[in-house]
Amino acid sequence: IHKGYSLVGGAVLNGNPHYFLSRADYLLTFNESLPTLPARKVLFWPSCNFMCTRQSFDKIGGFDSSILIGEDSLFCRKALQYYELWFDSSMRVAHTNRETWEAYWHHHYQFGYGSAQLRKKINLPGSILARHKLLSFLAAPIRVLRLGWRLSQHKKTFLDLILFSPFIGIGLTAWGYGFVKGAWK
Repeated sequence: IHKGYSLVGGAVLNGNPHYFLSRADYLLTFNESLPTLPARKVLFWPSCNFMCTRQSFDKIGGFDSSILIGEDSLFCRKALQYYELWFDSSMRVAHTNRETWEAYWHHHYQFGYGSAQLRKKINLPGSILARHKLLSFLAAPIRVLRLGWRLSQHKKTFLDLILFSPFIGIGLTAWGYGFVKGAWK
């Protein structure tokens, strides 16, 4: 498909950047797929922007329809058994992000809950935090550090991190609450 890779993921653009909440949602959800990131091998990309051959998709087994949140994480994990994943920021798609507080809170809560549930079932980074209930409280602070480090690598995203930090903090709180609930269930 692309430079010898059977699976290629691309950058995600903010489809509605004129809303503060949308910009915070974008940074929380797609910070690993920003258009400013270099082309490279990766372990994951979101399912909203990737391409692969039909043969590769079938070999991986497609998406697990029983998983509502994190199906792209599971797909990428299974894909890594057979292929290397490539990120190309020139391959772009715009994603419309959440614009209301209710949708924003609900999405990040569900994302956190689903992340914990998935990590209890399969071995993904952070699985230890989901499998040991008391450690689940560390998931949100670790995510804050990872997000801060990733966004601080580029001037524009670092400024957005500072500008939208109150909104990002609320989303991270919802995610952390969901992760703890998912780990303890």
